[in-house]
Amino acid sequence: MESVGASFYNQLGVLIATITRSPNGSSGALLFALQDNTPGNWISRIDINDSTGDDFAIAQLRQGSSAVPEPAGMSILGMFLLGALGLCRKMKP
Repeated sequence: MESVGASFYNQLGVLIATITRSPNGSSGALLFALQDNTPGNWISRIDINDSTGDDFAIAQLRQGSSAVPEPAGMSILGMFLLGALGLCRKMKP
């Protein structure tokens, strides 16, 4: 059975986690996902290991912040912007 692993390291070179997956059939798609919320640390390196040594392809790599604005915060921002726009219109002669 084929096994593919991904080892995640932080900017200090410390191993954060290793995830191993085994594809089913002759063309399996694998997802390796990890989020590190340690303040001041980030994932700086990912080592991918294919245990059988045959072919392996990467389709997509993504990175980004996990901070997603909540709907209430967006509503408050929208109300603030509308209020500022109204104040600007009032101040025009």
